[in-house]
Amino acid sequence: MAFLRLAAAVLAVAVGLSACDGGEVSDVTYEQVRERAGDGAAFASYFDGIKGQKVAWQGTVVEAQKVFEDDYMEAGQLQIDLDGEGSGQADATLGIPVSRIADFAPGQAVAFTAVLREYELRDGHLTLKLETKDLK
Repeated sequence: MAFLRLAAAVLAVAVGLSACDGGEVSDVTYEQVRERAGDGAAFASYFDGIKGQKVAWQGTVVEAQKVFEDDYMEAGQLQIDLDGEGSGQADATLGIPVSRIADFAPGQAVAFTAVLREYELRDGHLTLKLETKDLK
């Protein structure tokens, strides 16, 4: 009986970790998310429903830079244009190792897998904050 409880606990932890990782890649597109952002207050509820999902998208580098996080730790940040409008405005930010900043240049095409974590709506522009899982 104790073995079954242990096995159930291990399975529960594994499922929980998988959920934190975003699980399987979702079919949600950036275009779908951006369209919903125009719904104002309803967007917060929509985003809560997709938050934590893993997406596989592609875009163009706007900027790769070193930033300092809340605890003053250095981190790399990749700003990505996802809508292809060429506005020079980032639609998403991805965390990257500081050592990889030099690997990216403005205008460079990138493909990535990431987990939806947060968003910011400022002056009608949506910027997604994503947790990077794979970046090419």
